[in-house]
Amino acid sequence: MATLKLNSYELFTQSENNKPEFGAGVPSGSIIKASAIVNNTRTDISGNAGNRSFTWGTFIKSRTDTNIIFTGTLLVHDDASNDSDATGLYIGFASSSLSDFKKRTLSRIDVTGSNFKERFLQTTGFCSASQLPYAETYTVRWGVDGTGSNYIANYWNPNTSDDSRYMDQRESTLLIYEIMP
Repeated sequence: MATLKLNSYELFTQSENNKPEFGAGVPSGSIIKASAIVNNTRTDISGNAGNRSFTWGTFIKSRTDTNIIFTGTLLVHDDASNDSDATGLYIGFASSSLSDFKKRTLSRIDVTGSNFKERFLQTTGFCSASQLPYAETYTVRWGVDGTGSNYIANYWNPNTSDDSRYMDQRESTLLIYEIMP
């Protein structure tokens, strides 16, 4: 296997299938992989009782020593005058080696009224290499837990059947950046 070094820093190595991979000498803060999870499936998320979670999608973390930065927007539709009062919102990561890791970085705008049918939930966060320590496929979920009323909205990724002004199917996107520590 080949190795590319600059001075004594190993920048690239060669994998078993001859593909180049980043070496240990890549500078701190470098983005070594970017992933996008796009979900455009209209999903009924109505109801307000108990803990609920929904799968956004999956991504593959390529190294054990990297950190993760993520940012995304969930698009939801709410029938007229319903109050979005979910207080235990989270984004979660799980893999074959990690049962569940939740980040409380998901937030929403609390609006009530007939003119606020289209809403969004926003997330931005950071996971250290020790929080997501495995180089493998992770399933990303979002949801709500806690006690009391946990109403979010009626539909995730609404479309023209919810409101003809949407013009098309809405989609929610999560961007994930794998960076060197």
